[in-house]
Amino acid sequence: MKPTIKHFTGGLLFLALGLFSRSLYRTARPDGDFVVHPLATDHSGLAVEINGWIGLVSLVLIGVGLILVAYSLQFGIKSGKIQSFIKEKLPKRKAPPQEGDEEDEEDE
Repeated sequence: MKPTIKHFTGGLLFLALGLFSRSLYRTARPDGDFVVHPLATDHSGLAVEINGWIGLVSLVLIGVGLILVAYSLQFGIKSGKIQSFIKEKLPKRKAPPQEGDEEDEEDE
C-alpha cells in the first residue's frame, strides 16, 4: 500500500474514532435541566474527569484525522499520484473504428 493511501485511510480512521468518541461524550453528559442531589457537585469525581478526557481525546482524534486527510490529498494532487491512480482505474477506451476495418453486414 502506498504512503499516500495509508495516510488517507489512517486519517479517515482517526476521524471515525473521533466522531465515535464524541458521540460517547455527548451521551454521557447530562442535560441542562438534570437535577442532582443538593450536596453533589457538578465538577468533581472520577466520572466527570473521564468524561472530560474523552471529550478532549475525541477532539484531538478529529484534528489528527483532518490533518492526515488534508496532507495526503495535497501531496497526492501535487505529485500527480491521484490523477495517475484514477487514469489507471478508469476503463480503457476503444479506438474508433476506421473505414477499412468495418465488415459489411449482410442482409438475410
